[in-house]
Amino acid sequence: MYANLSVLSYYWYCTVLSVSPSSGNTPIRTRVSCNPQGDFIFQTVHNDIQKTGGSSFLTEFEFDPTSDSGAQQNYFVMNKCDQYFQSWTVWGASFIDSSGNILYNILSQFNRPYAYAIAGTPHLMFYDRNHTRCFTLKYIIDLTINCPFEMYLPEMIYPRPNGYNITLTCGLESTVNLDDSNLIDIYSTNLTSNGCMRIVNICRC
Repeated sequence: MYANLSVLSYYWYCTVLSVSPSSGNTPIRTRVSCNPQGDFIFQTVHNDIQKTGGSSFLTEFEFDPTSDSGAQQNYFVMNKCDQYFQSWTVWGASFIDSSGNILYNILSQFNRPYAYAIAGTPHLMFYDRNHTRCFTLKYIIDLTINCPFEMYLPEMIYPRPNGYNITLTCGLESTVNLDDSNLIDIYSTNLTSNGCMRIVNICRC
């Protein structure tokens, strides 16, 4: 009776990387092994949750963020999490050096925009980190939800106040959250129709 209130916790690591070079491009054996394994893991978790109800949480993953191969695998995992609207937390990575300085080159790998709260049914979430740095979200609006849609939009990527452009459909409007400038609140208006497939697109200027 509590299945729809439960959360499945799972990990994802690819052992192939343990024998891969620590620098340079991702080896072919890594791409042909790790990525299909990752695809299978995410699809299997998704299928299981469809049967059992509840939700899922990738509570542990991390590939060496100081190497090119590790960084590429970190991006792969987070892209998969976006594809499946999957919560995640990284394990083991240090974002501060021994002197207490922030390691921005590592932090930047994991700092990305995402839908914080969606007032409707999500259909697509995608962040183009490698090229445009644009973020796209599609979801069907549910006007019975009286809370605004909230999106995490890190100032490191989209500087305030004029470092980004936001495009909205379905008569929606946006504003910066008063309590946290990294959050964008998006509201419906009298021009917003229930069930509209809303598209949010945000790009850096």
